[in-house]
Amino acid sequence: MQTSQQQDHGREGTLPVDSLPVQENYSRTSERYADKLSTVRKPKLKKCKVCKTEFEPKRADQFVCSVDCAYLYIHQEKEKLHKKATADERKAYKEEKLKCKSLGEYKKEAQIAINAYRREYGLSLGMGCVSCGTKNGKINGGHYRSVGSSPSTRFEEINIWPQCERCNSYLSGNLIEYRKNLLKIIGQEKLDWLEGPHDPKHYTKEELVEIKKTYQRKLKELKCQTTT
Repeated sequence: MQTSQQQDHGREGTLPVDSLPVQENYSRTSERYADKLSTVRKPKLKKCKVCKTEFEPKRADQFVCSVDCAYLYIHQEKEKLHKKATADERKAYKEEKLKCKSLGEYKKEAQIAINAYRREYGLSLGMGCVSCGTKNGKINGGHYRSVGSSPSTRFEEINIWPQCERCNSYLSGNLIEYRKNLLKIIGQEKLDWLEGPHDPKHYTKEELVEIKKTYQRKLKELKCQTTT
């Protein structure tokens, strides 16, 4: 009976283990490894978030080029968080303040806005005080029909004209002279309407905010026109 070793030697084309081309196999492996290394991509350059210079990152999550830039980046991020927190606090304060603001305060702010616009509008036409005609001293936006006597016309443009501090505050509007000059400006028909009865108006907060915004915008546009 043939031994296993004899059987192995008897197989056609089979070489002993000692006679395998080891050197050749090693060379092929080295070539494949070299080819693989040559096909490996080089790391893509990144731009440092602090100094903006390009660098080759050592890690995928690296976004600064050096330790110094890392310290600066941390400081900048802390500053951003602080500013955001401060802005959020201011926003929350404003929102809370708006919730607490009364309807009367909204009316007052809207009134200031329209008065400022009507004052500037009259002055842009070359007017002085609607009652006495003076252009000296402080000029306000004065009502013909006061807010107290006719709240429904408080936001009517034809009811508000430039008026000096003396006539507006110390002569209770100087209404006799106001009416004479107002008649010349707007005519009898509009004056009759202004002096007639008016249905009461009940403004919402949203409507008053819109009035304020509208006349702030109109005042800004008017000032731009007068300066050009």
